[in-house]
Amino acid sequence: MTEPEFKAYTIALELFKEKEKGAYLKNFDVKVRDHSDAYEVIFIPKQVATENREGTVTLSLGGKTAYGREVHYLISKIGYKVIRTSFAR
Repeated sequence: MTEPEFKAYTIALELFKEKEKGAYLKNFDVKVRDHSDAYEVIFIPKQVATENREGTVTLSLGGKTAYGREVHYLISKIGYKVIRTSFAR
């Protein structure tokens, strides 16, 4: 991870901790994508496999698991401001 990517990550992390109460970072994978004018920092909740009465294992579909929801933060490269926050469906 480059220094500018790390800076964008730390800004997104603070916002994530503030807004996603009860979500533990250990239950998320984090990706940083480099776009032309911004960094996209994505917090992806890990899958939770559940087994039903028939013994079938199911995974969560969409952008939310028992650990929380998938959150995308777009951080500008100039000024490192949050441009947009979005959620996966």
